[in-house]
Amino acid sequence: MQAAHVMDNRPGITGLKFQTYVNFSIVDYASEIEPYLHASDDSNGNAINRIQELCNKPFGEAKLLKYCALDAIYEYRLAMLQQSEILLPF
Repeated sequence: MQAAHVMDNRPGITGLKFQTYVNFSIVDYASEIEPYLHASDDSNGNAINRIQELCNKPFGEAKLLKYCALDAIYEYRLAMLQQSEILLPF
């Protein structure tokens, strides 16, 4: 995300999901998991997210593991792409 800010610091475009779409044409890989990443109480900044609720559902843990794997892969590929564009050694 830091490299995305260096390359273009407009608001709303530096997140991984947007960068994955722009750079790799992958539209959505998180829609099943997204509702569980947020707490049910938005007013409390210390509220716990709902991941455990997802894990208790059938195949929920597998979906979470797939999401985490894709997140890591896309982050790595994006970092390598940005490194070659910025020409900075990491």
